[in-house]
Amino acid sequence: MRKILIIGGYGRFGARLVRLLADEAELELIIAGRSKKKAEALCAEPAAATLTPLRFERNHNLASQIARLQPEVVVDAAGPFQSYGKAPYSVPEAALRARAHYLDLADAPGFVAGIGCLNTLALEAGRMAISGASSVPALSFAAARSLKPALASVETYTGGISPSPHARVGLSAIRAIASYTGRPIPIIRAGKPCEAFGLMDSMSHNIQLEGAAPLGARRFSLVDVPDLLLARQVFPGLKALWFGAAPQPELGHSALTAMAWLVRLGVLPSLVPLARLMEPVANHLNWGEQRGGMFIRLTGPDHAGRQAEISWNLIAEGDSGPSIPSIPAAALIKRWLAGQAPELGARSAHEALELTDFEPFFQSLGIRHGIVDHQEL
Repeated sequence: MRKILIIGGYGRFGARLVRLLADEAELELIIAGRSKKKAEALCAEPAAATLTPLRFERNHNLASQIARLQPEVVVDAAGPFQSYGKAPYSVPEAALRARAHYLDLADAPGFVAGIGCLNTLALEAGRMAISGASSVPALSFAAARSLKPALASVETYTGGISPSPHARVGLSAIRAIASYTGRPIPIIRAGKPCEAFGLMDSMSHNIQLEGAAPLGARRFSLVDVPDLLLARQVFPGLKALWFGAAPQPELGHSALTAMAWLVRLGVLPSLVPLARLMEPVANHLNWGEQRGGMFIRLTGPDHAGRQAEISWNLIAEGDSGPSIPSIPAAALIKRWLAGQAPELGARSAHEALELTDFEPFFQSLGIRHGIVDHQEL
């Protein structure tokens, strides 16, 4: 059996990852978290893999817990990575010292971009440590690379995610959102680096694909994701850089924007202390179509010198959308099982996968995606 420790394994994204890997009979998936009862409930689901529940305290004897288990891979699916404190990389460091590979589903820009500080340790251990194996930046940059050949150079990078209103939002995700709501976020606008405010700066966009009903125009509001740091490295010379989310229904989205103003004006120092109150409210605002989507749009001169735009769009029907953030980690683990492990060392996941790695998962989940042909502006 090949042992994988999944911290937060019964949580919103951890459980989805377990289900994506449940068909691998050679795996033992250790479902770890503070509640052994919740882990046991997930382990009762049918699976070809061996599912083992474990009570796990990340803030108590972390290194010894991981060393005792001797996993081949440690996955951190817990979070929120925005608030991991003075020792944010304690989990990957403990994993590498136990000679285990490390993956996480982080979407915190500083955490994902900073994982390279463990590169020497990862190389010495002969292991990989990849951060951000989730919708951003793993999927978003795989999509952007699929668009890049149509352009001679990239001048703008814009992206967004619109989850289904029926997708449950976990406490960790609420805390992550609360950490930057009403706070300044670095973007690029009109060719100059500047700041805009989380969940306040907005744009409208309609995610649509040929052969599928469009989502309709939705309001996307600025969120703090790794793409806002990494795109500057991948596409130097950007004139515009922006990424947003369009939570549904719009009533809940508008309430978040109103709360952002309270932080922006100094009425509240932060929304993080209110996260526990926000979670049940967010999960009861669940009316509307059970559909979600994602887009990445690039603009710039094409190879004929004309200004052009090209985008990758994704539409997820029913309950398939919440699985998307867990697909990159599942894809990397399946590649590792097939003897195609990524190169050793510690780095962001933004170059770890291509869209072809996502295709088997998208097909099994009924998720549609594709490129909208570039148009002259």
